[in-house]
Amino acid sequence: MKLLVGAIGAVAALTVSGCTVVQDTFQVGEREFHFDTIADLQESGEAFRFQGFLPDDATDIRMIAQLDGHASLMRWTSPTEFDSEHCSAADITTTPPFDPEWLIDPIPEAGAACGSWAVVSSGGVHFAWSDPEGE
Repeated sequence: MKLLVGAIGAVAALTVSGCTVVQDTFQVGEREFHFDTIADLQESGEAFRFQGFLPDDATDIRMIAQLDGHASLMRWTSPTEFDSEHCSAADITTTPPFDPEWLIDPIPEAGAACGSWAVVSSGGVHFAWSDPEGE
């Protein structure tokens, strides 16, 4: 009986984690990430997904990403004004590729263009998204 219970538990654990393993291995689907601080993000090994946009004081860091790299939406809180030498002020003409409950509404019309990324801020909350296929 103990062997049966252990086997059922192992199958359940594999089923729960299996989806993430398949997504990460084959880079399919989308995944949501949440980190309380920059330190938590760096320890996770997922920092590469955030394109270097985050300042050292960023908190409540969130992202939804298509694992094939075609679309992403980031959110972070920081009193630091968004600034990057790789960006320029721009009118925002694209919309985020995802619509989670934490997305700002309405999307500001002014922000920054950073290659295929759009960045907007409202107070101390910042959003960045990329959707190269939606352009």
